[in-house]
Amino acid sequence: MEKSIAGYNVTGTKLGGYEIETLLCRSGSGIVFRARQKSVDRPVALKVLSADFSSDPASVGWFQKGAGAIARLNHPNIIRVYEITEENSIYFFSMEYAEGRTLGEVLKENGRVCADERMRIITSATRAIEHAHRYGIVHGNIRPSCIFIEASGNVKVMGFGHAWTSKRFSRQPQSNSFLKTIGYTPPERYRLEELDERSDIYSLGVVLYEVLTGRLPFDAPNEMALVYKITHEDPLEVRYVNPDVPDGLSRVVSRAMSRNREQRYSSISGFLNDVSRFEPTY
Repeated sequence: MEKSIAGYNVTGTKLGGYEIETLLCRSGSGIVFRARQKSVDRPVALKVLSADFSSDPASVGWFQKGAGAIARLNHPNIIRVYEITEENSIYFFSMEYAEGRTLGEVLKENGRVCADERMRIITSATRAIEHAHRYGIVHGNIRPSCIFIEASGNVKVMGFGHAWTSKRFSRQPQSNSFLKTIGYTPPERYRLEELDERSDIYSLGVVLYEVLTGRLPFDAPNEMALVYKITHEDPLEVRYVNPDVPDGLSRVVSRAMSRNREQRYSSISGFLNDVSRFEPTY
């Protein structure tokens, strides 16, 4: 069973009460499949802990406790976790399956997001993170590929696989996916400091910077140089990259992305309040 899952020849493979239909993606320390929950005949996304981590008790504990924390969340802008289970030493959880595409895919295709949509998307994502923070849960890995836009236009945040709570450990298994998120990662991560709610604010600030300008705030020829810039330099302000952005919104981004987290918004609610001022009204 495990070989067929790892080898992606998965059509018809049964895992617990689920029948796997197709591979969706690799995600951090796991693999995500589209599956059908047989008991209620509904499509789900099934995240399976990869074999590289499933033999490590600490990684298994991180995976299950993290999923358990997210399962407590019930918000219209968060992908819901349904069930956390294990079969034959394969650890997995099921979650809501949605049709649409990620903000990352939109940016890759179009370069930017249209003015009418970008603030609505960011505001919706921030509301999701605000809800998680109320439960002491830090996402820890916010990036455009974690912001999902349904066909209806509704925004849902996913990718809570790196999440942790203030009541448990903040370290997590490292994976190659981390290398893909360097540009969105707060400086404190590279200083080997614990993440907190303000770390999510930084990452949201980077995403906002990108949707407003069509580019990331830092560019460098290699990963080491990029990390140096993130930890030692301030990015060019948004208003200088895109003069159409209001000065007030440019200041919001700069504050959210401060290298010193003491100078960022002290809470996600403060960031949401300021971002919401620039959300179009219809």
